[in-house]
Amino acid sequence: MESVEASVEMLFPQEQMEDAAQTAGPDATAGGGAGRARVSSNPRPAESVPTCYNCDQPGHKVRDCPLPKNEKKSEQERQKQKRDRDQRRRDRREAKREAGALGDDEDVVDMEGADDVLADLERAERDGQAQLEAAMGAAAGPRRAALETLGAVGCAVVAALRLSRGEEHARNKVLERLEGLVQSLWPASGMHGGARSNPPLQDTSVAVFGSYASGLGAKGGDVDAVIEGTYNGRPLQEAPRDVRKDVLGTTVRALRRSWHANVEFVAAARVPVLKFVDRSTGVAIDLLAGNTDGFYKSAALGHVVRCEPRFGQLVMLAKKWAKGRNINDSSSGTLNSFSLTMLCAFHLQRVEPPL
Repeated sequence: MESVEASVEMLFPQEQMEDAAQTAGPDATAGGGAGRARVSSNPRPAESVPTCYNCDQPGHKVRDCPLPKNEKKSEQERQKQKRDRDQRRRDRREAKREAGALGDDEDVVDMEGADDVLADLERAERDGQAQLEAAMGAAAGPRRAALETLGAVGCAVVAALRLSRGEEHARNKVLERLEGLVQSLWPASGMHGGARSNPPLQDTSVAVFGSYASGLGAKGGDVDAVIEGTYNGRPLQEAPRDVRKDVLGTTVRALRRSWHANVEFVAAARVPVLKFVDRSTGVAIDLLAGNTDGFYKSAALGHVVRCEPRFGQLVMLAKKWAKGRNINDSSSGTLNSFSLTMLCAFHLQRVEPPL
């Protein structure tokens, strides 16, 4: 689990790399009087011989170096890349705040290494599952005893909280219908469903995050979804708050016209949210506009839950307990579900033996 913990720490927060290539101007320009050409006084430099970064010898590049990899230089390069990445992240954060797309208590997310981190978590998940299967088949011992400490009552509660296949199917059908509605408002052709007043989005889709996406969804819980896409060539998450609010406003109008649902649009919230309940299935959806951060966090948690099922069981019990005591609502000043999940992870890392 140490590699999983390190990967999760790398994932929060994240950023996108934005490197711009610079091109050199021409060496000579035309000018002067009629019929005369102006020639540059600086001669074109001869092509330089490449020098290997690994061995400092000229004549080849590092990818062609026959000598063993210089670990010291590799570590120096990694540190330099990290410093450069942190500086770009600070620059992006300030630019977003100046544009009004980021609140004072928000941060930008490192998207550069997010996919690599998820790949590491997938490998850790496979290793964890293999270890768990070996422990379940082993004779009684500390590991087997630890798997049974939750007790029969706790396991029964968790089993009662889990979604049935029919409930999962109903949620997936509602999400498919929602994605169809969003893509009808912003089709791939670039037209806006006949309404040119819609915010100009491209490559729209509906993604799921939160408890349902990470395998921690329970009966009676809602589904957190987000409209993703690009706005003026940039991810919707980086668009100004008013643009994201307009995207949800357009979706609200379409829902009220064509969907049999109870709709509530909380536009004044710090993060605008569209809440609606599909009357035919009873599925509740909380819809945001542009929240790539939540998607990656949920994907990471999903890998951890599949690595260690006891973690997911404890989280579901803690959330049930917190909701029963009305302390699972961030809008009222109590802990949200993600905070409870992190507390459970911290607890399981501190027990003996740690998970």
